[in-house]
Amino acid sequence: LYTVQMLGRAELIDDEGAVFVATHHLEGSRPAKALPHLDRALERLERTHQPDRALRLGERAVGGEGLLEPRKRLGVQLAMVRQLESLGRREREEDILVEALAAAEAMGVPLLLARVRMHLGGLRWVSGKVEEARPLLDAALEVAEQHGDRSLEGSCVNYIANLLMA
Repeated sequence: LYTVQMLGRAELIDDEGAVFVATHHLEGSRPAKALPHLDRALERLERTHQPDRALRLGERAVGGEGLLEPRKRLGVQLAMVRQLESLGRREREEDILVEALAAAEAMGVPLLLARVRMHLGGLRWVSGKVEEARPLLDAALEVAEQHGDRSLEGSCVNYIANLLMA
């Protein structure tokens, strides 16, 4: 299906090809070759509603010792969280978010930390832990407003509104 030349050039591969190549390399002996295709592969699997495949791909990527730099690892973890959320796998979602929160705090990147807090606050709200959710969401909202991230701000406001109605 794909020529050897195309396997080495991410721009020549369509989205489904990116899934194939990323999966192939992450399951094989040279997982680093999957990295140029990983984001597109995860996006494709999310867009086409294939959460189990996306989770397997994400697990392989974050499970590879030293394969992903910290910021990229956090991005993959958040992609996995979105899939776990859609499947209702709350325990695994919480495990990943707690790990991601520690990593985001260590990185010191405010918007990344705010995004993780928003996801964790949302999970706590869905899990009925309202008193734990609110501080996380308030902190995330404050950072979103300071940085002008309207998408993150809207997500935080939505969760907070739901908290207030609970």
